Amino acid sequence: MRPYPFLQSNLAALEKKNPLVHRWLQDQLASLGPSDRLMRNSKGLLDWMLPEGKSLLRSLSPLAVYKQWRIPENAEKGTTVIVGCNLGYGLNYLLPKTPCGHQVLVLEPRADLLLACLGHTDFSPFLEIGKLLFLPPDSGSVRNILSSLVLPCLFGKILLRADLPSLQLGPEYAIWTDRCREILEDLRINASTFRSQQDQMIVNEMQNLGRASRASSPAALKGKAKGITGVVLGAGPSLERFAPALRGHNGKALFCTSLQALPSLHRLELKPHFAMVIDPAPALLKVYEELDAKWAADIPLIYSTSVCPEVVKNYPGPAFPIWTITGLASHFRSGKEPVLDAGGNSGVALVRFLRWCGTDRILLVGQDFSWTSTKTHAGGHLASGQEFQFDPRRHIRMKNRWGQTVFTVQPYLTPLRELERDLESEPGAVFDLYGGGLPIRGSESIGLNDLPDRVFIGDEPAGVAGFLRIMNQDLSPAKPFWHGRSPGWRASFVSANRFLKALLQNPSPERQQVVTFFDEALHHLQSDPLRKPWLMNEVIDLAGVTYRSRNFGYKELKQCEEIFDRVEMKIEEMDRYLREAGYQQLSSHADVGQAEMAAA
Repeated sequence: MRPYPFLQSNLAALEKKNPLVHRWLQDQLASLGPSDRLMRNSKGLLDWMLPEGKSLLRSLSPLAVYKQWRIPENAEKGTTVIVGCNLGYGLNYLLPKTPCGHQVLVLEPRADLLLACLGHTDFSPFLEIGKLLFLPPDSGSVRNILSSLVLPCLFGKILLRADLPSLQLGPEYAIWTDRCREILEDLRINASTFRSQQDQMIVNEMQNLGRASRASSPAALKGKAKGITGVVLGAGPSLERFAPALRGHNGKALFCTSLQALPSLHRLELKPHFAMVIDPAPALLKVYEELDAKWAADIPLIYSTSVCPEVVKNYPGPAFPIWTITGLASHFRSGKEPVLDAGGNSGVALVRFLRWCGTDRILLVGQDFSWTSTKTHAGGHLASGQEFQFDPRRHIRMKNRWGQTVFTVQPYLTPLRELERDLESEPGAVFDLYGGGLPIRGSESIGLNDLPDRVFIGDEPAGVAGFLRIMNQDLSPAKPFWHGRSPGWRASFVSANRFLKALLQNPSPERQQVVTFFDEALHHLQSDPLRKPWLMNEVIDLAGVTYRSRNFGYKELKQCEEIFDRVEMKIEEMDRYLREAGYQQLSSHADVGQAEMAAA
């Protein structure tokens, strides 16, 4: 038998369609070559010799293993992610049984086994049409690729399959399966949150536009906290235990928290230097029922421009805005205004903001991401009034560093992982004043006795005072960062709408004409950098029509017409908000480019 008969043709297809994996394999080829582990087992099947002398399949029948991989209904609207490919038995079972539109993604962490798989089946037809995609065993690449599966997540189904025979080879297969599961769960949470909150966030930004455009800018704070320790105060149950010991260090470090945690800190007599709010929900107004306005009157509030305007208006102290990605500021010209990637949690946003300000030593306090008893938050927090009762549909049991059972929910785990990725990829010391919550990878767990020697070292009160002086006195008004909109975009949209209505006059429009129109419509809805964030739900809906449909005809055009009707109402609403904020319509396109990112 000629070894690896299909390897070269598959590598050629990989180079063209899957360059990341091709590069990784090319780096391995010189040292690997055809493996001496290939063998025929007692059933005459191609098999793989394990170090202990047994083979991978042994007495297993591939059909018995892979018939458990049931093909779901409407499989053309889904994606399958497989961890481990062995010699290709699972792929050879799955690929012919799934529709052309069902994509299969494969992560094989062992180069020698992937080469053997590619060497014995011709996968090039599936690679050419994009039905089959191999993932490199690199955490960043895997996250980027899986996180891009927004359409199958929203309009189809994503199946994660762990290759059973491959699990014998080593722990990396179970580890990668868990990582993929986490990424896909994060995708589900983020996609559903984005869909439900994006319109409200942009409406909030448009309502805040006049105030935020004239307010002081945080740009002058960039790098000004260098050499200062930052303390991020959460409202987890452990905050109550640690707050008394932190009061004496208040002048030595920069203490910050969320708006929601301010009532808890007031009860505990621990006053932060500033607070931040990123949540767009009007429900945050309830914070003011617990907040002592006199106590908070000298605490500056940094508010995301996507926050409910009434929340900002009712704050008793000074407030200044920071623009955040996914909002109207996503495409500002470089250097105009800082734009923060706030993540989905105030703790994540505060860590990123402190890093942008120059802090290279951070202490996390009350960042538990879980709870152990009936109390989920420190007293005074919005969510502290109700006793916890376990619900298996919502709550997750996990273990803390002490081996105790703790409870959490997926909306806590998603920002925890986001924080961990930041901490593992960015330089600087991060300490977690550990109080029994979930461990935070990338941080060092410490106790109260460690604070003087490990955290509050070399901190000069003058440094903190200098930073606060800039925040309270030396911030300048925001620079102008966009102009009114050109009438050209709207004219093009009106023209596209007329063409759509003309297509609808034909009960059997030509498929290619409809496909071309959909492609052009998707491009046009994303072509104006200011309007794009406001129209993202319509962009996703239109992309969903093309994703779900195989027959582009009258039905799909009617769905597009409904989406265009929403677009028309939205651009009229945006134009009204822009006029109210004092922005006039231009006769030429506005100059809007890339933003300065306040945090990675």
